[in-house]
Amino acid sequence: MAKFEQPFEDTKAIFDALIIEADLDRNVTIEVLVNNRQKEIYKLIKTNDLTKYKTGVDVFVVLNEKVFDQLSDEHKIIISDEALAGIHYDFEKDKLVVGKADFTTFSGLLKKYGADQCVELKELIRLIYSQEKESEAETEA
Repeated sequence: MAKFEQPFEDTKAIFDALIIEADLDRNVTIEVLVNNRQKEIYKLIKTNDLTKYKTGVDVFVVLNEKVFDQLSDEHKIIISDEALAGIHYDFEKDKLVVGKADFTTFSGLLKKYGADQCVELKELIRLIYSQEKESEAETEA
């Protein structure tokens, strides 16, 4: 069973600053917990209605602080920002959204072609699919 702990103050301060910067604190309650046994550096857990009622927390960020502490300050900020990037509040639907990363690839391709070119390619492919979907909708109408 997982053993959860509270994060160190400096870790909490990094997340708190990024939460405020992203304006997530206005509509979402996020709590950072530590589980040094987990294999990922962070995991997002969206609470259910009962947990939300009992804790007041919308999303838990569970961090492997043992690994996190070995990173440079700049890398800590990047990882924290990445973890929080999947959280946003959809005002149109009035609901919290916790998503997964929208970009995945192999590190060898990033090294070979560069991050900018890989991101550009993924965005182009996404645009092509979007245009195909729109044209299919027009054809059906």
